Amino acid sequence: MLVTAIDRRLQDSGALVADLHHPQPSVQAIEANDFRADVYVDLALVDQPSCEVAYYSTPGFISEGGRQLAQLLVEQIQSISGLDVVEPHGPWLPILRETRKPTAFCTLGPPDRVVAETAALAAAVHHALKHWVSEPIQQEA
Repeated sequence: MLVTAIDRRLQDSGALVADLHHPQPSVQAIEANDFRADVYVDLALVDQPSCEVAYYSTPGFISEGGRQLAQLLVEQIQSISGLDVVEPHGPWLPILRETRKPTAFCTLGPPDRVVAETAALAAAVHHALKHWVSEPIQQEA
């Protein structure tokens, strides 16, 4: 239901959206790459007390686009009453490593609060993506 609400908002804004539901992160990365997505947001409902947002990072490399997107998502989710979110971090996860474009991986919990705040979460993700698109990372020369 959350993904449908996000899709609707994005499509209403003129975005071309692909829903990827394969259980294997590597397959999702392939599908996102084949779709030629400009950005990828992976959402997972989890039984945990808070929300977390991750971007790709390894020693010596950080996806600046992914980090910016993760920060925007955290800022938007923090504004939703009843949801706690931790600062974005850069773990080494297959979905983050294998997608070619900036990617954010969001684990959302607790489930009852996420369901209750579906409309607000859809608006938050939509707003974060709109902001990310409108203010791209400036690459150093």
